Amino acid sequence: MRLYAKHNLLTRALHSLNMVAISALIATGIVMMVGGHRLKSIGRSIHEVFYFLLFGVGAVCLPSLLAGGGRKLFVPTRDTLRDAVNVVKNEPGIGTHAACLAKYNGAQRLAYAAVLLMVAGEVGTGLAMAYHKELP
Repeated sequence: MRLYAKHNLLTRALHSLNMVAISALIATGIVMMVGGHRLKSIGRSIHEVFYFLLFGVGAVCLPSLLAGGGRKLFVPTRDTLRDAVNVVKNEPGIGTHAACLAKYNGAQRLAYAAVLLMVAGEVGTGLAMAYHKELP
């Protein structure tokens, strides 16, 4: 078996930074919700650092996805859904699956689309909570 690198160093580094930022945002968000006044102010400062990290990763990734046509990978189609079902069937040995889609299989594409939607939701709800006094 021969392994091939699917992603360059920049993409792998951005994925890692994205994981760190999202994990820290979740952790500091929980601290701000359940902590006392002092923990809330410390958590908010740390939260803002990781918010800007996430924003920076997005600012680098989004233009390249839009310009390079990578966005097509994350919009589910019938082929994507069919392939994802076959991948899930193949894992426990229920069926056999030959890869139908070029770069990512259907399950990977759905997972990436879900992560992108999750990040968009995090940003939207975070902004709404941060500016709840300014926004109606």
